[in-house]
Amino acid sequence: MKMFDHWRRVLCAANTSNADGDDSERTPTPRLRQVLLAAALAALASTGTPLPVAAATSAPTVKLSANPESVSSGGSSTLTWSSTDATSCAASGGWSGTLATSGSKSTAAQTAAKSYTLTCTGAGGSTSDTLTIYLTDEVPKITFTANPTSVQSGGYSTLTWSATNAEFCHGYGPWDSVEPVQGSSTTNGLTATSTFTLGCFSASGAKSSAKVTIAVSGGSSAATGTATLSWMAPTANTNGATPVTPLKGYTVYYGTSEGSMAQSLVVSGAATTSCEISGLAAGVWYFAIAADAQNGTQSATSNIGSLTI
Repeated sequence: MKMFDHWRRVLCAANTSNADGDDSERTPTPRLRQVLLAAALAALASTGTPLPVAAATSAPTVKLSANPESVSSGGSSTLTWSSTDATSCAASGGWSGTLATSGSKSTAAQTAAKSYTLTCTGAGGSTSDTLTIYLTDEVPKITFTANPTSVQSGGYSTLTWSATNAEFCHGYGPWDSVEPVQGSSTTNGLTATSTFTLGCFSASGAKSSAKVTIAVSGGSSAATGTATLSWMAPTANTNGATPVTPLKGYTVYYGTSEGSMAQSLVVSGAATTSCEISGLAAGVWYFAIAADAQNGTQSATSNIGSLTI
């Protein structure tokens, strides 16, 4: 308030007379009160109090699906889409034209794989979704089984699979690793009912998947032993060359005889040098480790170790 008092004195001195030489303050004129009010408002504005800001407008969301996802040559599929915060949509790729913000439409007859893109626009911008409908002959065909499909808590099962029209496969769920188009893998000891998914991909990008569920029941199990394994990461290739070919992980092979270690466990990560295998029945078990390279090759197995459960 000293700032306002100072301004008030100066302005009074400039605009009033004092014949008696009295230095007392004079009452501000209406015009002066307006000046002081403006100064007060300016001082308030300078405090940096933020002004309200309008909420940001959301970008549109788009979801595009096809049924079926693959067709025989000459067949067609139905595309279905929906969006939010959009005012218009446009089709491109295998179809074209302006579309409503939701709806469905049949494709033309297909003789080759086609990609369909839907772009929806609103006040918050544009968003696109794309899918590809493949010919049935291009889609991988998978056979995927588990044996057994029911185990006691702590037990294990062997997954076996093969795929045609596929370049590689990938495991999802309790396992998470890139797999060849044909192979087998033994689960860890299972303590809860688990679903394993195998997705396989063709050279053109077509994908299909298969699932198996292994039921786990409570109670004791004849397979209750656990083996804890550890190893040293390789320091040279088998031909002596260094550095070591980049690794993606290891595969542990094991079984109840040295000549038949048909069960396996994939261990992801080049820096991982230990694992546990549960659900082993009483008896002598044999183990060996192989290094898996990122280029898809695998080293020879290590020396064989054994453990009595």
